Amino acid sequence: MHIIISFLILILCSCSQHPQKTAYFKMDTLVEITLFDNKNSKIKNDEVLRKIENFIDEWDARFSPDAKNSEISKCNNRQSDTLEISSDLFEMLKISLFFGKKLDGYFDVSIKPLKDFWKISSQDSLLPDPNDSAILDDLNEVLQKIDYKKISILEKPKRVIFENPETKIDLGAVAKGFAIGKIRDTLQNYGFQNFIINVGGDIFISGRKNGGKAIIAGIRNPQGDDLLKSFAIDGGAVFTSGNYERFRIAKSGARVHHIFDVKTGFSVSKNVSLTITGKNPAVADILATGLFAFPADSILVKIKEFDGYEAFVVDSSGTTFGTDFFIEKNKL
Repeated sequence: MHIIISFLILILCSCSQHPQKTAYFKMDTLVEITLFDNKNSKIKNDEVLRKIENFIDEWDARFSPDAKNSEISKCNNRQSDTLEISSDLFEMLKISLFFGKKLDGYFDVSIKPLKDFWKISSQDSLLPDPNDSAILDDLNEVLQKIDYKKISILEKPKRVIFENPETKIDLGAVAKGFAIGKIRDTLQNYGFQNFIINVGGDIFISGRKNGGKAIIAGIRNPQGDDLLKSFAIDGGAVFTSGNYERFRIAKSGARVHHIFDVKTGFSVSKNVSLTITGKNPAVADILATGLFAFPADSILVKIKEFDGYEAFVVDSSGTTFGTDFFIEKNKL
């Protein structure tokens, strides 16, 4: 049994003047902040980095699905169908419910019972085997608990209402994007314009390297060590989902990874990796997960509904697909 976390996005940022890099292990992954020359910054680098570290600690405590007193745990262990919630949780639920509809239900914030069923994060527990027909009745029972449409939110005061008492939420596919957006806002509010935020391989890039050169991101081949694509980006997010990131191997040899098709209950088998670029890191985070269950050619059609977002896909056969941004405009 294995859990593997690998980073698909490489940042190619070597330059003659060294940027300041700070790394933390937070939110169960590596967080790296790279600061280039920022002549108009209002505070020192070390000071803004301390603020970021404090923010990450607070964010993780509030929205971890495993922390006993987190806002997510309070929702999932509720005694009432209606709870008052924070502005941050309200906004994350709002965008999650919106994209649940936009992505035909393939992005579903109520997915936690399915994640719990497959025990991806629990190395010591027995993994259900996808090739064992004996699991199907239990799996179908779990699927009855998953339906984002049975969650609603109210603005004043901010509340969430759960229609189904068995509904449990998981913000794993949106909380990271929101956190990156808030780190970006902190840096920009203090006058920092040239930086990279990297949280577990998902990134936000702003400005340029020292000396004015563009920051180049590269997509690594998930089935090798070479780069499939390199591209310049300024002021945007790059998020990747892949079946190689977190997985376990069942007794039959079947791979169970952490991105599930909520229609079937099984891990998505159509694609190996999906990279999304766009201005809003929360939206890029959601699209990288929600579109993963679509066939590659359908991803390229669906992404056109979201202005300013681009997609690059490696399907299960190893064939690559990309929008014009990747195929025509970025032959670096």
